Amino acid sequence: MGDNREQVRYLEFSCQSVEFSVRPGELIEGSLTIYAPDKHAQGKIISSDTRMRLYEIEWKGEESKIEYCFDAATVETGSMIRGEFVVISNYGEYAIPYQISVQKPVLQGSLGPIKNLFHFTNLAQKNWSEAVELFYSGHFASILQKSDRNAYMAYIGLSRFSGNEQNVEEFLIEVNKKTPIIYSFDIEGFLLEDVQQSIDRTIVISKSGWGYSYLNLSVNGDFIVIARHVLTNVDFAGNRCEFHIFIDATKLHNGMNSGSIVFSDACNEYLIPFDILMEDEPERRTGNRKRRQALCNMVNDYVNMRIDKLSAAQWNNKFQKELEVLLEIDEDNILYNLFRTQMLIGKERYNEAKWYLDMLEQRLAKEQPEIFLSCYYLYLTTLINCAEEYVMRLKRYMSIIPQIGDLDGLFCSSMRILQEAESFDGSLWKKCFEMAVQVQSCCVKRYCCCRPIQHFC
Repeated sequence: MGDNREQVRYLEFSCQSVEFSVRPGELIEGSLTIYAPDKHAQGKIISSDTRMRLYEIEWKGEESKIEYCFDAATVETGSMIRGEFVVISNYGEYAIPYQISVQKPVLQGSLGPIKNLFHFTNLAQKNWSEAVELFYSGHFASILQKSDRNAYMAYIGLSRFSGNEQNVEEFLIEVNKKTPIIYSFDIEGFLLEDVQQSIDRTIVISKSGWGYSYLNLSVNGDFIVIARHVLTNVDFAGNRCEFHIFIDATKLHNGMNSGSIVFSDACNEYLIPFDILMEDEPERRTGNRKRRQALCNMVNDYVNMRIDKLSAAQWNNKFQKELEVLLEIDEDNILYNLFRTQMLIGKERYNEAKWYLDMLEQRLAKEQPEIFLSCYYLYLTTLINCAEEYVMRLKRYMSIIPQIGDLDGLFCSSMRILQEAESFDGSLWKKCFEMAVQVQSCCVKRYCCCRPIQHFC
């Protein structure tokens, strides 16, 4: 007797469930096979979790291979993902469960496994570049404690720009694993004088501890030349760096040359000022000092003579000595030659005095110096040419001098020099200065400058 029961038809699968482990960020691929009783079988397959992706959702035939991949980019470390593949076909509906466990990644460093921030800090002290690489590896967050929200939020914010070493430094400071680097310098600034040739100077820079070092350098002043504009960790040996600076003497001008070097990191600026005082060449400076001293002595001796501390003969000798100093410094100076001419007239050496006056007349006409020197020259001519008509003509000319120009600085400069001289009595200086202020007309002021010379006549 034959069997009249209808034969049961159903689908079979290569596996009853899918299980595997994954690390955060990984992409795992796999497949399963559907076996059908005949070639007319067909259907669809879907996944309950969007992270489990199917390359094809429709299938048909007696044997169909279904490929899938799991994207662990957004999974949390230590979590368990559960879901199922749902198969809908003309032979019924089926569910194939899957379970994915997310493993906790183990960061490996040259010092061994990096399991927490303490291990990471030790690595950063020993090998900064390796620590930076691990910080941006994508698995760094796995060593952070879930309860430490401050560290996690700091990492999320500071890890956005891959390779940024300053952000790693800021992260370690934020989680209290290190203190900010403070730089110190062995010198507060440079004060130099008379740099006649280009020179090198060295600044010793010290930093307070380990960590990321990046100093930008900028220069104010074209006489300061530096070879590098950035200092990093490689420039510091034992937290100490010797930085060389070149001072270009060709860029220095007379007077005060001011400049600076600015060292700046992410948070601070450090300024090293440079002040270089340039005066005349040494020989010229010596001559200027002698000239000022001689003029000071002239006026000082004249005042002493006027208050009867010196006789006229003593004053004449002293004046001649100081005049020799001035002529030795600058024999062509018009004022010094006018002094010499009046001294010759006082000694009744008229021919020599006349020769100097003729020479000075040509120079005054050619060089056109200040009006005071011209008036002094005209005054000396009256000591040789005493004709009344000539003297009256000069008197009329000199009467308009106050309208031409103001008092030159010789008298006042000499008085200021006297004020600074230790040997000059302060109360006496005050009286002399008050008398000078009372002089009203410009020509009389000029006369005061030449008054000591008139005692030769």
